[in-house]
Amino acid sequence: MSRSRRSQNSSRPGSVPPCTGQARPRLTLEPHDLVVWAARWSLVAFEPQADRWRAMRIDRLEPCMPTGRAFDRRDVPHGDPVAFVMSTHDRDDTPAEWPCRGSALVALPAPVVARFAPGGSTVEHDTDSSCRLTLGAWSWAGLAGLLLTFDADITGIEPAELRQALRSLRTRIDEGLMRTM
Repeated sequence: MSRSRRSQNSSRPGSVPPCTGQARPRLTLEPHDLVVWAARWSLVAFEPQADRWRAMRIDRLEPCMPTGRAFDRRDVPHGDPVAFVMSTHDRDDTPAEWPCRGSALVALPAPVVARFAPGGSTVEHDTDSSCRLTLGAWSWAGLAGLLLTFDADITGIEPAELRQALRSLRTRIDEGLMRTM
């Protein structure tokens, strides 16, 4: 997408071709940038009807013909489309399939967690200062370690296997620290 063009054409991703007969909501979007982050392509677009910016996974969009309606280029939040995608907690991710999947409430704002959450994880807004992070890993200990990288209080830890892995790590760390004293 050219940054030098002042006027762009809006498009309506999310529609279904007439031959399928399936009805899906239509969105009119003003596309601004494409970004790769966490091994996924995202469209950074403004949705005029909702007066908000969106980061939407390209693999989940079904484009239609452009509306032909011109629009002026807007300033992307944070001044950078990559920063916008990285800090958007509702960027249409779904948890990746892993042998071990769990979640916890993390005592950090959703945009902060979204910026550092691994691909295939989801971040759900809880309060202005906390969010629920759902992610996966090859082992429960690995999943526990990923949660600990946020260096924040965690509560609401699910499932029981993840709580046990955190207890086990705590014991191993305590024993290791006692040996070094």
